[in-house]
Amino acid sequence: GWTGYRMRLRHGETDYQVQVRAEPGARARLLLDGVEQAGDPLLSDDGGTHFVELVLPAEEASRPG
Repeated sequence: GWTGYRMRLRHGETDYQVQVRAEPGARARLLLDGVEQAGDPLLSDDGGTHFVELVLPAEEASRPG
């Protein structure tokens, strides 16, 4: 399975560096600039750079036999 990916999102004059990770046993969470978000974050256009991290639970691959 996949372990994650990174991407850059441009919103107006603002850069968002996005990292999505799949981790076995993880709790799904979304962080914006290191702060866990309770809901959907609003994208601001403040001309800065922000960091988004999305962690998703990954299913561990089953092994045959």
